[in-house]
Amino acid sequence: MAGQRIGGYRHGAGEARGGVDQNYHKELDANRAVYVSQVDAAGQIRNAGLDAAKLPQASAVIAQVGREISREVGQGMRIRF
Repeated sequence: MAGQRIGGYRHGAGEARGGVDQNYHKELDANRAVYVSQVDAAGQIRNAGLDAAKLPQASAVIAQVGREISREVGQGMRIRF
């Protein structure tokens, strides 16, 4: 009788241990997925910020080139006429 109880206890403990182990691995997988998605999102935000910072610089260069072309065209027209 006591042997059956001990056997039942061991079986139940083994089942519980297996459930805890499964839960641990599922939590670990979920944490890994969350981490990967957060790192990916942070990279996208960083890249968007860098791109946004470059736009005013590119705009300033294009505007300066446009002004220079306009000035040169204006000088060329004055000399010709």
